[in-house]
Amino acid sequence: MRYFTRGWANGELDEAEFDRVKDAYYQRLRDIEPLLPDAARRLARGVNLHDAVIEQIRWHPSAKVLTLAMLTVDVGSTCQRVVLTYAS
Repeated sequence: MRYFTRGWANGELDEAEFDRVKDAYYQRLRDIEPLLPDAARRLARGVNLHDAVIEQIRWHPSAKVLTLAMLTVDVGSTCQRVVLTYAS
């Protein structure tokens, strides 16, 4: 299932459908959470990437590593710098 589609983001779903998608997402997260490494679990549960500002993108071609540095703001207006590293 695709959870956060353009229709979801644009507010095109009625309240019942919105809740169904959100509930299905959190159920899927509960299902896979035991399989996730700690860092991925923290990212899924503790970091709000919505409206994050990308500060830096670095690509290291020889190592095939992509690093994204972002600034996030949580519900309490606390800023947090998040660095995601993707490696093949």
